Amino acid sequence: MVACELEQKDANAFPGVTLFTKRQAPGMKPTAVYLPPKHPTAATKFDVVIWLHGFYVKNHEFLFQNDPARLREQVRDSGKDVVLIAPFLGYEYAVGNTFAGNYSVSDLATANWGERYLEEILGALAGSWVSPRRPFLSSRSASSSSHATPAVVTACAISSGASESIRGS
Repeated sequence: MVACELEQKDANAFPGVTLFTKRQAPGMKPTAVYLPPKHPTAATKFDVVIWLHGFYVKNHEFLFQNDPARLREQVRDSGKDVVLIAPFLGYEYAVGNTFAGNYSVSDLATANWGERYLEEILGALAGSWVSPRRPFLSSRSASSSSHATPAVVTACAISSGASESIRGS
């Protein structure tokens, strides 16, 4: 079985650590992950914000690099120790009076999707990615008992103008 693997891009472009799936297990969504500078170690319990995006998102890197809601900035500026995880749900765009594309949330309705998804992503964080400069994550096995379990999981659907949810949490 192919395990999820994350890679950091543009290491010095934004404070904290921004990761993107380099490889994902079958059935997994390409994903962007952001750990703010405040996040100390993998042994620390942390909250997870899962960002379920809307239309007009071209790919999983676009989620953080071209995001008009500036979600990474909001997480960083909130001062809260949360890990932002954003699965790519597809690209939908307007064509005249209709929409075209491959945006879909149907996977989210399948049995245990959230648990399976988080297990893959948290396993990749804990077991596959080690920062040589900062101890964000320790090198450990990716089994369910070995990585930090999120204290709270919050799912939010963000649409234009509704990006106040993190600051108000």
